[in-house]
Amino acid sequence: KGIKEAVLRIEKAIAQQEIITVYGDYDVDGVTATTIIYRALKMAGLEQISTMLPNRFTDGYGMSEKLVDAAKEQSVNLVITVDCGSNNGEIIDKLNAAGIDVVVSDHHEFSGEVPNAVAVVNPKRSETEVVLAGAGVAFTIARAMVKKGLIQAGKEKWLLDLAAIGTICDSMTLRGDNRIICYYGFIVL
Repeated sequence: KGIKEAVLRIEKAIAQQEIITVYGDYDVDGVTATTIIYRALKMAGLEQISTMLPNRFTDGYGMSEKLVDAAKEQSVNLVITVDCGSNNGEIIDKLNAAGIDVVVSDHHEFSGEVPNAVAVVNPKRSETEVVLAGAGVAFTIARAMVKKGLIQAGKEKWLLDLAAIGTICDSMTLRGDNRIICYYGFIVL
């Protein structure tokens, strides 16, 4: 769920060359997922992309208040979260109030309502059992960008090494999609 809306919003950002911030998590899964989305956006022709990772000790887990201030200061149009955001409705509401759209890309359980973002891509919203790391969700978005024609087919394979590293380091079970990501990711490595 949410992947069509996410790709449509990304397509608009590409067409209008908007300013984007990719907000990740501080662990290996979050860093690799951040890099996957950053590189996918670059492959699609976006030029103004920044990344932001929280400080584990001062910001804690999830989206930080610092993101709202930084996004306003940098005139960001779109924030894409990776490996976080499913439980940060308050921060997303503040970004919305500032006129900044949010696409959530995450794999964590929801502790409450689904946040009020343009799109929430999280396998926990799926009716079928899909288990992916944040890097796997980010790679899935990159694949959807290929299907939409935003990235040249075949280029996404160069993101598989990062997806494999994030999957392994987040201790995902190596079945189904995770096994495929890791098999081909190791070839890319």
